[in-house]
Amino acid sequence: MQNISLTEDVKEIINKLRIVAADMDACELYRNSIGWQYGGYKIEAQLNHLKVELEKKKKKKNNCKVAEIKMVRFLKNANVVNPTNNLILIPVNGDALFGNATVIPDEGYYTDEDQRPLYGCGVDVVLVVLSSK
Repeated sequence: MQNISLTEDVKEIINKLRIVAADMDACELYRNSIGWQYGGYKIEAQLNHLKVELEKKKKKKNNCKVAEIKMVRFLKNANVVNPTNNLILIPVNGDALFGNATVIPDEGYYTDEDQRPLYGCGVDVVLVVLSSK
């Protein structure tokens, strides 16, 4: 697992996601006992913009493409599954621990582990699944 650095454009998109979620301009696309996935036009537009920006950056490094991107609210601790062993987590609201003691920094985290617990309640996180290397 390693820290990543976000471009100013990506940081601006994350701020817009934060505002949309706070203004209740987002809807719940899917809900279960752990939390929900955000949806709605404004969220989807920002996530699509984020996908484009992240793929620009990734092309320069390792040519990975974004396979899936979503914004999730965790109401309690959860296991984050990494289907491609190539995942970026970007916090939007709240503080979360990834694993036993790793605080997810505002800049986000990259991991190649297949599964790891996320500890946090009321935490909004963008999960970016990258294609396999």
